[in-house]
Amino acid sequence: MAERKIAVVFIHGLFSSAKTWDKIKHLLESDREMHPSEFRIDFKCFEYNSPKFKINPLRRIPNHGDIAEALKSYIEIECDEYDVVIVVTHSQGGLVLQRYLQKMLNDGRGLDLQRIKKVIMFACPNSGSELFLLARRWIFFFFPHSQAKALGTLNDAISEAQRKVVHNIVRASSISATECRIPIIAYFGSTDNIVRPVSAVGLFVDTGSMPGDHFSIIQPTDRESLVYKTVKKNLLTACRDLGNSEITENAADIEGGTDSDEDEQADSHWAFAWAADDASDSLNNVVAGAVSFAKSVQPERGIFSLRVDGNATPDGTEYEKFSTIDAVRQSRISIIITDDLANSEHCLRLLRATAEAEKPVFVFSRQDLPYESKMEILSTSPALVETFICDSSKIGEEISRILLTAGSKSDFFLGKGSGEVRKAGEE
Repeated sequence: MAERKIAVVFIHGLFSSAKTWDKIKHLLESDREMHPSEFRIDFKCFEYNSPKFKINPLRRIPNHGDIAEALKSYIEIECDEYDVVIVVTHSQGGLVLQRYLQKMLNDGRGLDLQRIKKVIMFACPNSGSELFLLARRWIFFFFPHSQAKALGTLNDAISEAQRKVVHNIVRASSISATECRIPIIAYFGSTDNIVRPVSAVGLFVDTGSMPGDHFSIIQPTDRESLVYKTVKKNLLTACRDLGNSEITENAADIEGGTDSDEDEQADSHWAFAWAADDASDSLNNVVAGAVSFAKSVQPERGIFSLRVDGNATPDGTEYEKFSTIDAVRQSRISIIITDDLANSEHCLRLLRATAEAEKPVFVFSRQDLPYESKMEILSTSPALVETFICDSSKIGEEISRILLTAGSKSDFFLGKGSGEVRKAGEE
C-alpha cells in the first residue's frame, strides 16, 4: 500500500502567531509513534496577521472573513499534496476555521472538504469572550480592532457560522455540495477566565476539559501532559480510521455494496417532544396542525409527538407514561414555544432534559428572548440549540419545516390502527 500523506494544520488565536505551537509541534515531531511506516505526517502552521494595534494608516487589520479566505488558499496550495488534513485550533483560530467551513458550504464546495478528517478546537470563543465585552462597548469605539471586536458575546456573524457548521458539518448525514460530515471536538480550559466553558463548548456535542488557563492549555511541558496525550490520541485515531476506511471501501467494491431495507424503514419514522409556556388550546392546535401538515406532505414518514410537562403521555394512546427525561430520550428532537424561557418551569425542564440527553432543541419565541433566557440557553451545553423569533401565525409553519427536514433515526413506529404505537425494535 502506498504511503498516505497527512497534514496537521495548526491555527493560532488573537494577538498570537505560529510560535504559539512550537512546544507541541516539537514534541509531536520528535515522537516516534507519530511517524508510522504507512503514513507521512507533516505538521504545518497557518499564520495570519493579528497585531495588537494598527500602526500603519494605509493598512487595515483583516477580519475573520478575510482570514478565512486566506485559510482557503493555504489549504488549497500548501496542503494540495496531502490525502488527509487534520486541523488543530486555539482561541480565535477556531472561529476562523468555522468561517472557512461556512464559506465553503455557501459556495457549494462541500465535496472539497472531504480531506478534512478531524478538527480539534482549544478554548474557542464560540459565544464570545467576556474579556472583550467591555472593550467592545468602549475601547474599540476609539481604537477599532475588527478581530477583537467580533469576540464580544452573542456576535451574530459568529453564531451564524457556528449554526451552519453544526448543522451541515457535525450533523451532516451525507457528502454533497452543501454538507460534509467532519468530527469536531471542543475543549475548554479548567481555569480559563477569558473564554468560559459555556462559550468554548458552544453548540458542539463532542466536548472536554483540559487543565490550564487560556494560554497554558496548549503549552504541554512534556509528553506526559494531558493536552499532548489528547492531541496525539486524536491524530493517531484519525490515522487508524483512515486505514480502516480503506479496508471497508475495498470490501464494499468486492461485494458490490448493498443498501439495507431496514435502514430505509428506520429513516422514515421519528418522534419529537414539545413544551410551551402557554397551556391554551391555540398552541396545542399549532403543534397538532404542524404535525398533520408534515404527515400530509410526507405520509411515508411517521411523526409522533410527545407533550412534555410533569409527565408526558403519547398523544392518543395509553401506551406508557414518561418522565420528562424519558420522553426526551424517546424523541429525536425537542421543540419549545416560549416568550420567557427562564420563567417557564416546564420549558426549562425540557431544555435541561434535552441537554442531558444530548438531543437538538428548537426554541420559538413570539418576541426577542430576555437576556436571562439567552443565558439559560447558553448554559445548557452540550445541547444543540437553535432559536427562532416569529409571530404566532408563523410558528406552525416553522415547526412543519423542521419536522420535514430534521431527524432521521427511528424512535417509534406508528401502527395502522388508531393510537397503535410501539418502540423501534419491538416485534
